[in-house]
Amino acid sequence: MKKYSTLIIFLCLQSFLFSQDQFWVVFKDKKQSIYSLQHPEDFLSQNALNRRYFFDLPITPSDLPISMFYVNEVINLGANSLKDSKWLNGVLFSSNNPNFFKEVKNLAFVASIQKIEQTQTKQVKQKFDYNPITKLCDDGHPIYGCAYTPISMLQGEFLHHLGHKGNTIDIAVMDNGFQFVNTNRFFDSLILQNKIHGGYNFVNDDPNVFSEGDHGAYVMSTLAANIKDTLLGTAPLGNYYLFTTEDNNAEGLPEEINWAMAAEWADSALGTWVVLTTSLGYSQGFNDPSTNHSYADMDGNTTIITKAADLAAQKGMLVVNSAGNEGEDPWKYIIAPADGDSVLAIGAIDPEGWPAAFSSYGPSLDGRVKPNISAQGVGVIAAKYDGTLQKINGTSFSGPIVAGLAACLWEAFPTKSNMELFKAIEQSAHLFYAPEEQYGYGIPNFYRAYEILKLNASSAQQNLLVFPNPVEELLNIYFLTESTGAYQFLISDMQGKIWLEEAAKKNVYQHVLQVKELPKGVYSIFVRQEKEKYESKFIKR
Repeated sequence: MKKYSTLIIFLCLQSFLFSQDQFWVVFKDKKQSIYSLQHPEDFLSQNALNRRYFFDLPITPSDLPISMFYVNEVINLGANSLKDSKWLNGVLFSSNNPNFFKEVKNLAFVASIQKIEQTQTKQVKQKFDYNPITKLCDDGHPIYGCAYTPISMLQGEFLHHLGHKGNTIDIAVMDNGFQFVNTNRFFDSLILQNKIHGGYNFVNDDPNVFSEGDHGAYVMSTLAANIKDTLLGTAPLGNYYLFTTEDNNAEGLPEEINWAMAAEWADSALGTWVVLTTSLGYSQGFNDPSTNHSYADMDGNTTIITKAADLAAQKGMLVVNSAGNEGEDPWKYIIAPADGDSVLAIGAIDPEGWPAAFSSYGPSLDGRVKPNISAQGVGVIAAKYDGTLQKINGTSFSGPIVAGLAACLWEAFPTKSNMELFKAIEQSAHLFYAPEEQYGYGIPNFYRAYEILKLNASSAQQNLLVFPNPVEELLNIYFLTESTGAYQFLISDMQGKIWLEEAAKKNVYQHVLQVKELPKGVYSIFVRQEKEKYESKFIKR
């Protein structure tokens, strides 16, 4: 009897919560806040501060927490706070107050309020197509196995041969869940080497990202699968953070807010070099049709998720997003956040290099080239939950293929900013001077992107010697040319933790750093002189 009573109470409570309307409320400012931009250490993590310092990024009002005074004023009108984004200065509230919309709209500090109707029905759209394969691929490779074609098409093996496989880069993957990633044989090396560093389920509000949703698992196999001669991802040694932001049972604006929350989490928790990759996007088909997007919203400045994605780029992270699979639908165009001006949107091509019929078209509403580039999204071989292989189609896979190689490229040029990488990858593409509406700038060439970044590297970078290497106590930094300004030195480990910061006077040829207390391992040393930045690595015995 007690069991059934409990069930009835639960169902009634669930029905009550679901019956409450939801409202996305954006505030005008962040006044009444206890925080100040003059003291960023009070509200930004050391990781976030390090990234901003290293890449000369400003600390802006978007970094400030939301004013709790404003939040509490809205709660006092009969509401619960569900989700929030400090970057967007917005909060998702639920309320059964029939006058809530009018009362909140009249508050002087509220910029806008949008009601989200609650329904229990959703027509789930298939995000990808797959076909089982009974044998290994025809183009099997002794190293890459069935991943050779999509990687070689982009000249990605060049970076791997140089030893760049993403080891120093944090890669955040936003998706619908990562079911069986923690038990799938293709990810054994991730588990054994502790390469999944964290994550969160923003849909269920808990840390479990492995319980449901297999789309993210397929995506992960293009990035991190690591079985020689069978399947090798584009960044097999990357440091991964997994975020569930896509709700498998609903479609709407709360998912976009989930994405913003995940990006903010990544900004705070991840290291200096962060790649955000998402194989999802939003246009129409929302539970509440009144909140559907239109093509007019694909201007880079309108949707919640696009605003958040561009802000993530402003915080120094490289944002890579699938362009969408809408090419054969009435919609036809890219989907948010692929429209963002700082989002590297990836279209899909077949193994011969021709655009996939389903791949979304550009341009953005304001005429920018979208997708930015294209990679294989037809006949991609990915790992299934049971440890077998499947052939899969979708920009869901062309996106992470590029994201992984971008991480490897960044590892080769750690002093370059996210947008310098962005531009080099675009410039390397085969249609850079004659882009097309479905190709974008075309197929990138990561060997060419490497050469572009190498050519643009400061000649002063070649004037820096670090010795001895490996080192036990004293690390010598020797400048082959006389400096014209003061130097700053920073030593970090491969996880981005800062171990030493020190300054040197002008006009020095040599500087010595005491590293005796550092734990043994591989470290990066960053040298900054006015606007120039140099980097090297050393081993501590």
